[in-house]
Amino acid sequence: APTRIEHLQDLASWSAMGGAIPAHASKHAQTIMQLARLRDLRFAALQVAEGCEVPGADPVKLGARLTQQLDTTAPPTSTLQGMGSIMQSVFMELEERSKREAPAGIKTGFAELDGFIGALEATRLYVLAARPGMGKTAMMLQLCLTAALKGPVYIASLEMTGKGLGERALALEARVDAGLIREPWRLGDRHWSAILQASAKLAKLPLHIDDASNVTPAELASRVRAFARKHGQPALVAVDYLQRLSAPDTGTANRAERVGAGSWACKAIAKDHHCPVLLLSQLNRECENRRDKHPKMSDLKESGDIEQDADVVLALYREGYYEADADQTLAEVLVLKNRHGSMGTANARWIGAQTRFADVGFGYD
Repeated sequence: APTRIEHLQDLASWSAMGGAIPAHASKHAQTIMQLARLRDLRFAALQVAEGCEVPGADPVKLGARLTQQLDTTAPPTSTLQGMGSIMQSVFMELEERSKREAPAGIKTGFAELDGFIGALEATRLYVLAARPGMGKTAMMLQLCLTAALKGPVYIASLEMTGKGLGERALALEARVDAGLIREPWRLGDRHWSAILQASAKLAKLPLHIDDASNVTPAELASRVRAFARKHGQPALVAVDYLQRLSAPDTGTANRAERVGAGSWACKAIAKDHHCPVLLLSQLNRECENRRDKHPKMSDLKESGDIEQDADVVLALYREGYYEADADQTLAEVLVLKNRHGSMGTANARWIGAQTRFADVGFGYD
């Protein structure tokens, strides 16, 4: 019978020649599983490629088939946490917060609004709703410019072109009437000086505008992932606006369900990229049929899923939009939902010529 030393030498020789021994069984099983997954993924990709050549092929169904196979073959990621580890994380976060003098996140720049929501915080979905012409795109752009001072910002502009948003940003930053940007022959030397300084400042910001149209929720998530790989974790993701997300109509989902798919996709982006997501949304016409036209939660178009998914719902209202004799500079930001704080109304100033808002404490400068 071989001695213990001889047996160990035999095992060492067998291992050196590539043989499997019990100690390596787990590693070899993992390798086999990985190869099997790669084989399945290759077959799925070939099937999709062949399907693309079939006349009348449906890209939505082919994409869904590939996505299903990707989900099957990708190694599972455990997200299960015990309450003990959760409490440890919560306590560590409390200690970290106690060292700060202000909430973590992106301050809006509007003192009264910050008093309600604190700041735009990571993993949270913020819905900003208004009727057309109230200034929701202007508010979004201001918040994005502020966020860009902290890190990369991705804007999915499903309605306006990147150039159009760029002109708005220029007027906003230069404090020049937006009409002069569209009619530059009316610009004076003072205006040109302000515009040149503002454009140089804006050009340095890590703010990126994607003005692709007909974007589905799944494609939006893919575009944000590609952005994060190239530019790093986003400080803020903004989507203008929800009802423009063209969720594919499968024939079974109604309009509200398809809009709900868009709001949930934005919530998932906030969690996956650990950043706040600002989602703009239209209000329906019901508010304009009331004597008191202040928006309510029920005024959100296809509001069910939006109301459920959002951490904070904000609505813009300007009395001057409806009444000619009202204060045209007065604006209200209604906090209709706040999962982590209080609700109420924050005041701001609307500077229509420059399509921007200002904090009530800072006038028009």
